[in-house]
Amino acid sequence: MKQSQHYNAVFAIAAVSVLAGCSTPKVEPVEPIDWTNRACESPAYTDILGSYTGEIMYQGSDAKLCRWIADVAIYGVSMASNCSLSGSISASVAEQAGEDQSFECAEVNEQVKFVVSLSDEDINLTGPSSVIVHYDGELAMSGEAGKKMVSPIGQYESLTAENRTLIKENGNVLSR
Repeated sequence: MKQSQHYNAVFAIAAVSVLAGCSTPKVEPVEPIDWTNRACESPAYTDILGSYTGEIMYQGSDAKLCRWIADVAIYGVSMASNCSLSGSISASVAEQAGEDQSFECAEVNEQVKFVVSLSDEDINLTGPSSVIVHYDGELAMSGEAGKKMVSPIGQYESLTAENRTLIKENGNVLSR
């Protein structure tokens, strides 16, 4: 008899557990977050802000090759519902090769601006789809003895921020 009561008690507990699991939880409406004056903290920008490192490559005609080790810093300043992105690019030449010695791989240590076009509705999305790099100065076109300068900044106009990396069309550029 006691064993039958034990089975009944276990069955009753299991039935109550199953019924409790079937009840509909009360869902509270979620208020949209107002990112005004702190847009750089929004999901659209938190994935891109930071420091990145990696290689930038240039491979031109006549087997011209420049390979740089680069560091890119991207930081933002919140201005109402916009995040104004600035940063720096530092790139040192790791390799220069080519039969044509009329070019020179340029070292860079410069301030740059980054532009993202997000509407106010996009501010809650994760990550901007692309970032356009604006160089604040003029890139040197020629170096010593009139050699053509090849700059790492000239190797991309825009980058895509994705999974903590900055990507250009032909592959990963930099990562955190």
